[in-house]
Amino acid sequence: MKKASKPSPEDTEVKSYILSGDFRGAILNIESTFVDSKIARDIEDQPPEPGDPPYKGLQYFDEADAEHFLGREKLTATLAGRLRETRFLAVIGASGSGKSSVVRAGLIPALRVGKQLADGSLPPSGSHQWLIRVMTPTEFPLDALATAALPDANPGAVTALRDRMVDAPSALADFAAGPEGAGQPRLMLVVDQFEEVFSLVRHEETRRAFIDNLVAAATTGDRVMVVIVLRADFYDRCAQYEGLRQLVSRHQEYIGAMNRSELSHVIVIPAARAGWKFQTGLAELMLDDVGDEPGALPLLSHALLETWKRRRGRTMTLSGYKEAGGVRGAITKTADTVYRERLTEPQQDIARLIFLRLTELGESADSESPDTRRRVVFSELITRTTDVPTLDAVLSILVDARLITTDIVPPNGTRVVEVCHEALIREWPTLRDWLSKDREGLIRHRQLTADVNEWLNLDRDPGALYRGVRLNQTQEWAAGWQDSLSLIEQEFLETSASVAAEEARRQARAARTQRVLAGVAAVLLVAVAGFVLFNLGVFTPPDRMDGDFNIAVAEFAVLDAEGNLTNDDHEGGVRVAERIGMNLEREFAERSEVLVWYDSPELESEHDVTIGVAGSPPLEAFYAMDVNVVFGTDSLASVADLNLFAELREAHRIAPRVPARRLLESATLAGARALGFGDEFGSIETGKRSALIAVRIPDGVDDVEEYLVGGIEPDAVEWLDTQTPNSQSPIPKV
Repeated sequence: MKKASKPSPEDTEVKSYILSGDFRGAILNIESTFVDSKIARDIEDQPPEPGDPPYKGLQYFDEADAEHFLGREKLTATLAGRLRETRFLAVIGASGSGKSSVVRAGLIPALRVGKQLADGSLPPSGSHQWLIRVMTPTEFPLDALATAALPDANPGAVTALRDRMVDAPSALADFAAGPEGAGQPRLMLVVDQFEEVFSLVRHEETRRAFIDNLVAAATTGDRVMVVIVLRADFYDRCAQYEGLRQLVSRHQEYIGAMNRSELSHVIVIPAARAGWKFQTGLAELMLDDVGDEPGALPLLSHALLETWKRRRGRTMTLSGYKEAGGVRGAITKTADTVYRERLTEPQQDIARLIFLRLTELGESADSESPDTRRRVVFSELITRTTDVPTLDAVLSILVDARLITTDIVPPNGTRVVEVCHEALIREWPTLRDWLSKDREGLIRHRQLTADVNEWLNLDRDPGALYRGVRLNQTQEWAAGWQDSLSLIEQEFLETSASVAAEEARRQARAARTQRVLAGVAAVLLVAVAGFVLFNLGVFTPPDRMDGDFNIAVAEFAVLDAEGNLTNDDHEGGVRVAERIGMNLEREFAERSEVLVWYDSPELESEHDVTIGVAGSPPLEAFYAMDVNVVFGTDSLASVADLNLFAELREAHRIAPRVPARRLLESATLAGARALGFGDEFGSIETGKRSALIAVRIPDGVDDVEEYLVGGIEPDAVEWLDTQTPNSQSPIPKV
């Protein structure tokens, strides 16, 4: 521990302090707060006198703590002054710089009170009437934003506003300017821990919708003001969003380190107010230990709290500070002591799982994107080895030690848990060791947790469950992590396995004991995709597709110049289908779970199957159980396999809703990279309408086969209705 430096004039010039707020007009004698070292030695054996702690430790200051928030009066005035000029403000600072506290306990109370600030100015006119809502993004920022905008509304109204924000960047601004906001004061949204938008939100479209709505609300009309509180190491991420980048570049306040005088107030004034004493030299030693590091405030605050706990009588001493571990060691000392001495061995295992759950993993342990804290719902902490009473007992010990905090959040009164400050993640070696031991496994676990939360957010949609290879791999990994999985995560995996097994049984029941040999004649629809199993053996049923994901490529038929079906004697349609099938087969050669079939002598001889032309009447429903995607029609896609289809589509960079027309505008159909596609009325994901895609042969084309194989003009594409048997009526183009 450093030797205390000689007190500077800056340290000692303030002998009295004029109090504000409830203490307004009172003058505090600072000198009476200090006792000399001789007296401190005489009271070394005295037990601590009872009383409430004057310091908050790792907990940030909130609006209710405004009267006890010290040292940032000038900065508070600066922030309030900025809001006289703009409706958007970014408060940026390093982790531990006190940015959340200055906004929550400094700026917001100043705006609400509307009285003179430290620099002699007044807050923005009418700020005492503003509706000020504080929120954090969480994993579902649009839900959090809608709840903040409508804190007292029923869940249906909150959901409706969220859905509007998904669809329109102006939804929040429209809400504030519309009937719902009519007659209401100006709304000021404070988004604390804005970095969660980048660290917790999984889907880019959700992140962008959230950011776009905030930007539009802050730049449209005059009903909404936005203040974001952002950790400095996420600053560059704002540049990816043009509107946000412009606002942040123009309207930001960067929070630096407190100067020595401000820190002196933070150390001494809270104790002096309540009649606690300092041994001479202790405050100076703390100031020396803090130095000018911007992120040291939580370390100092925790060291003050732990020194106060080790007080002699009413006096905080140098020996008590040393026992606490000093500014740099107090967090480690507290966390290790609580973990090793206050928890039983079974409770230690639970505490370890809690701290791991409360950490959001960065790119690596020491990367420029470091680990951050993560807020979790209480139910996520319940595993098969932790019942609620035991979990509550451990949480109570950790809360009493001010290592974690719990809260109840609207609109459903959800109980949440998080670490008090990221300084704990950064400074506690034991936790750092846990995080580095099996980081790959933790990252995989965090992915499972995110997928489970997505499943819950979608009201347990079966399409969000795991299937195929992904399910098998996760089950293998989970076998070694059973004690760490929450009950809801176990339910998710069990439900995934159950649904997958049921789908397999349903496919197995699709009997093919007899099929009629049919010659599909001149009434066949001209199609680019379809799936017909015919010409089956009388005594031996044909084989069935048994991949986790099955693709059938149908033969192309031909329309004449007037749009009518032709009796195509050429092999062009067969050749196009064959080339597409071979292309897909090569593309998925490394994917054992994907099975591709297309008409060929080998398919007929080895499996006794002929696909043929998708035509009229449409394939019957039970055929759909054997194929996940019939190339060219969305009506036969099994809903249960859409999730895996989405994975494959993403892997091959295929847009979620690519109309058939755009796919067919490729220079050569045989080279098109597609698993399946819908029509102008829907997509593989909606399946609201079924259509087959036909090719119109232009006038002057004598060699249909060469035309089909060589390339197809966009105007030659037609959509034919498959919902009406024998229909040859083109669906109107859109």
